[in-house]
Amino acid sequence: RGRRGPDPRKAMAAIQDRWSQSVPGDFNDANVVMDFYGRSYADVKEYLGYLFETHTEGLTAEDMREEMGRLAANPDLTERASKVLATCENARYGRNGKELIGDPARGVAHDIREIFETGARLM
Repeated sequence: RGRRGPDPRKAMAAIQDRWSQSVPGDFNDANVVMDFYGRSYADVKEYLGYLFETHTEGLTAEDMREEMGRLAANPDLTERASKVLATCENARYGRNGKELIGDPARGVAHDIREIFETGARLM
């Protein structure tokens, strides 16, 4: 347990800023949206790692749900993060990634903003 490195609050703010700048204006371009899912997956996991001071590299959505449960994380945050990560995994590795273009991607962006807001309140 225990990440080493920059101040968690500063690191989390930097991740949030980086993610915000990468959110596409158009969620209908399949290539742009697939890139969005990939970046979002990495950014959310990194953010949660700083929030909970734990290593998240290599963890799947289900692993993250279990780790957050073990750490007694906020249940709403756990559910939202698990859903976002599972959707990103499905978009990147599933057969039906194209079904996640448009409104589903906008929903993921909304949920990630909520994760960041909740994380900021918990720090």
